[in-house]
Amino acid sequence: MRSNFVMAPTQDQRSQRFPKKQVRAVLANWWDEQVNSSLRRPQSRHEGRRSGGTVFDIQPEVSPAQAVAALLRVEPLLRCAVGADVIHRAGYKCKEEFVDDLCSRLELEFNSHISRLK
Repeated sequence: MRSNFVMAPTQDQRSQRFPKKQVRAVLANWWDEQVNSSLRRPQSRHEGRRSGGTVFDIQPEVSPAQAVAALLRVEPLLRCAVGADVIHRAGYKCKEEFVDDLCSRLELEFNSHISRLK
């Protein structure tokens, strides 16, 4: 797999550890800001049954295109630019899936990149 990290490494980056807690916190906060907007009021189950639902009921809560903005917030923690291909192509249905999946993908890419620098 090719590296998504495109900036030249510094000596400090070679010894850097993946900041998992901080990355998880940034991703979780970003999710909350996006999903808990007053513009995104989901239908209750009762409303959905009565109206027959909408196309939005089968779409992911956060699309891959939306998740790119979360990567921009994570990059300063990693001190690297990250490629969008770490984002799950189908998007994310819940906060836990988003944070767990994206954090683990970022950690794998980060560790792979750092190991090649040594």
